[in-house]
Amino acid sequence: MGLAICAKWAAIIPLLCWIGFFSVAWLLSPAAIVGVPAKSAASKKSGAPEHSGFFIPGTPTNLRSLFSPIDLAVGLLLIPVVVYYLPFVAYLGVERFPSYTIEEILGEMQARMYDGQLRVVTPHPYHSDWKTWPLMIRPIWFTFDSQGPQTVRGVLMIGNPLIMWSGLLALLGCAWLWIKENSRAAGLAFVLWSLLYWSWGVVPRKISFYYYYYPCALVLSLALATLFERYEKGTRLVRWCFVGACAGIFAYFFPILAAMKIDSDGFRKWMWFQSWI
Repeated sequence: MGLAICAKWAAIIPLLCWIGFFSVAWLLSPAAIVGVPAKSAASKKSGAPEHSGFFIPGTPTNLRSLFSPIDLAVGLLLIPVVVYYLPFVAYLGVERFPSYTIEEILGEMQARMYDGQLRVVTPHPYHSDWKTWPLMIRPIWFTFDSQGPQTVRGVLMIGNPLIMWSGLLALLGCAWLWIKENSRAAGLAFVLWSLLYWSWGVVPRKISFYYYYYPCALVLSLALATLFERYEKGTRLVRWCFVGACAGIFAYFFPILAAMKIDSDGFRKWMWFQSWI
């Protein structure tokens, strides 16, 4: 995580999510939210899986028997911070006058980078507000170039509409399973997406783009898989039809994902909404 944050500060969001998750789980241990409680009568009637606890299968009910506060602090704070600063050590070998100092690397350099993030306020044509990301209102054209009088090439950064939109419904289903059946998988999918997404509400950066949503988008697949596993029995035909539909949509969008040559006006058939242009 330290290296990820060094590459892009947005990676601090999942780290904070894990810090919060493990901290709450440790504090509540050995409460039912962490352990693996006995299967309730409601769960038996509904066919919920035996292991319906919130945390990891097979872990002891008392999480405190696994980790001390020092363990959590070292693993989730100290090690990521140290690893984050390691690449900056190279600045000590840069020839300049005055030379870089440890104090400058630890403090002043980080402050300048943070200030630089706040100064990114110039309007951008593909800027999108974080509240619009789940509905995929404003994807991004990474490139769009003319290849002659009649053809163009373009790369559109967009998610699979079927996964992106049905995944939101799956999240609601996961929330229901978590509350009703104390489903571990459903709870993790819902909480992880929520933490990754809602944290953008407090990020001070003024200009943002749809691709910031992709960590959340990955979790949508977990939510969908959780519902398929919980409710679909027997031949599992529905899930395979869903996979086939996703593959078909991917094939449909592939020309504008892979910069294939298309007619100058032909790209509009992929623009389902005006905001996608």
